Amino acid sequence: GDKVTYTYCAPASGSHYNASGAAPIAARIYGPTDNVIPQGWIHNLEHGGLVVLYKTDSAGATPEGQARFKSFYEAFPPVPSCGPIIAPFDKMSSPFQAILWGRVLPLETFDEARIKAFWQQWGGRTNLEQLCPTPNQSSAPNQSSAPTVSGAPSAAPSAS
Repeated sequence: GDKVTYTYCAPASGSHYNASGAAPIAARIYGPTDNVIPQGWIHNLEHGGLVVLYKTDSAGATPEGQARFKSFYEAFPPVPSCGPIIAPFDKMSSPFQAILWGRVLPLETFDEARIKAFWQQWGGRTNLEQLCPTPNQSSAPNQSSAPTVSGAPSAAPSAS
């Protein structure tokens, strides 16, 4: 029930819920009448999930658009609490957006090739928690080879 104001719309990072049943949200296709809020999907983004948003007055809300989403979703393949999440969101400047933590790809049409290229380029590179499998991760979730951030200085290089 907390009101959260984000700098950008649709938000790709920021305050979000961390509660069972609220966030992270289930990876699935949400229909045009489903109520999906940023505080839910942002938690998925933090873990490395992919979110694809569409306006309810776009082609994504039509039966044909929903069928395209289903095909994309099934080919991705979906991972619980990671994605892809495909959901309606009307408060954005373009009819479609693909979102990763800190990255937004605005789209005029649902362009699967551009979304996949966006995922290949940025998936797993910007999010804070490495919990979801990504294209840039060769090991299982939670065992990422991504660098970690620490306030401690790194050790001096060894001679070996």
